[in-house]
Amino acid sequence: MVMASIGADHMNRTILAGDYSAELGALTPRTLPFSFNGLYGYLTGKVTPARVLTEAAAAFLMPSLSGDIIEIGALRNDFGKYADPSSRYVLSNISEVGDFLYLDAMNMHLADDSVDNFVCISVLEHIPDPFRAVGEMKRTLKKGGKLLLMVPFLYPFHADPSDFYRYTDKGLAVMLKGFRIDHAESLGNSFGAVALILQKPFRSTALDRLRRERRLLYLAKKLIAAPVTMLCRLLGTLFYLLSILARKPSDYACMYCVVAEKI
Repeated sequence: MVMASIGADHMNRTILAGDYSAELGALTPRTLPFSFNGLYGYLTGKVTPARVLTEAAAAFLMPSLSGDIIEIGALRNDFGKYADPSSRYVLSNISEVGDFLYLDAMNMHLADDSVDNFVCISVLEHIPDPFRAVGEMKRTLKKGGKLLLMVPFLYPFHADPSDFYRYTDKGLAVMLKGFRIDHAESLGNSFGAVALILQKPFRSTALDRLRRERRLLYLAKKLIAAPVTMLCRLLGTLFYLLSILARKPSDYACMYCVVAEKI
């Protein structure tokens, strides 16, 4: 079972209220897996290194969640395929998205101790009060229920609709007080962080503003940006490959990933 492999490498730690010196415990470093699709996605700008790491972590950890699962802030069903086939996987969002469950992460209309598992991937940075959101997930989780949480550390600004926070492993430990940490990972390393920056060297928000306000200047900058971006991505491919080879824990993680259990 997946949980057997998780438990073998990690000592569970319960984070107590008021313990601001808390740590997540041993962090397993996850580096970029090698694949030609990943490299192609990087060069075309369609898939970021962080996304590749997120998919790899979800594929490994999702089967450890037993029972029904609610994904917070879903836009598409990107991660449900990794869940146990016997689990009911529910997509939720605060916006009206298809037939998704309407759910405000800061004020859930769910009963106490009623949810088996939550999945929250690259969402907490978009919530104005993340402590309140985590508190709501803790309130509604059953005893023994689990939260699979992934948050960015070294990652560009990405408004969806806004972008408020970045997280360290110690910050997560404080936020997850009252949970037991079953598993914790750092996703990526310094080489991966450089590759991520080089993939999109120009801020798209600035170019979008120019497109609306000064079309000729926007076109001129696009003509310059295109070849510079490709050169940066070619250089970034070297760092992408170095990131695959680097296996040691790094202080330059792109993201952090935690499986936390309500006690």
